[in-house]
Amino acid sequence: MSPGALDFGIAAIAVVLAARAVFSRDLFAAMVYFVALGLVVALLWARLEAPDVAIAEAAIGAGLTGALLFMTWRRLGSPRGMKVGGVAARWVLSVTLASSAALTALLLAASGSLGRFPGLAGEVADALPRSGVENPVTAVLLNYRGFDTLLEMGVLFLTLAAMRSLGVSTALNHERLAHSAVLAGLVRFAVPLSVLVGGYLLWAGASTPGGAFQAGAAWAGALVLMRLADTQLMSHLRLACSSWIGLAVFGAAAAAAYVVVGYPLAYPSGQAGIWILVIEVAAALSIAAILYQLFALDPGGKRNEDTKARR
Repeated sequence: MSPGALDFGIAAIAVVLAARAVFSRDLFAAMVYFVALGLVVALLWARLEAPDVAIAEAAIGAGLTGALLFMTWRRLGSPRGMKVGGVAARWVLSVTLASSAALTALLLAASGSLGRFPGLAGEVADALPRSGVENPVTAVLLNYRGFDTLLEMGVLFLTLAAMRSLGVSTALNHERLAHSAVLAGLVRFAVPLSVLVGGYLLWAGASTPGGAFQAGAAWAGALVLMRLADTQLMSHLRLACSSWIGLAVFGAAAAAAYVVVGYPLAYPSGQAGIWILVIEVAAALSIAAILYQLFALDPGGKRNEDTKARR
């Protein structure tokens, strides 16, 4: 099979899964199609030679999002027959298809001018030896445009803070799945593997696809799996500290660089690799803690607690 035919086949499968997720009249089936779509989209990113995005899509789009959907479905009382199709779904699909067609046409029209605008690949390659890492993606994210990544960490932290300020309970949701020998065995196998995979992605991100976000997603998945299996987790205090440590270390690095070099996030010559490694470790811990808490926090917990207190 030619590469073009393979890519066309994968894209066609993605479209079919998306349509099934929208039009399925069974809520459980729609969620299964959605998770499958996330895995196929991750494969598409890999085919587009964007493995960093593929790893994040598989971990977030299919993994954590799928777990959140299934837990919500269970809390609704497992309504297998709930209808999710209808006129609204048709409108959503129609608008999505029209937007995708317009975007595809725009990209095809712009592709003819790519030769005249080669981009910054040459400049990135020339500056890579001074960046402290060998992977151009990591160099761009944590060296060349470190301010953007710092702001992204801030957005993640503010998202968690906003959920709590809107009445979401700071106490984690106590609903868990029933004890299962199969689930317990999966935890014993998958959690250590997820920790190792996350550590590898964090360390390898300096030279190959990976990095803090991918590592944090893998660790968050391990935390979610442990919670589903009713396994003892870290304390609320440790989770809270882990949530802000990435932003704090990133901000401290910016301030220290300003004092040492005279410009924020301009790392000292010959030490950029060490600075980036410290920032990535802290960022991965924060990403894992925040993603886990966004999954596990109880949306109605604070309201329920206030109701009980008034009674």
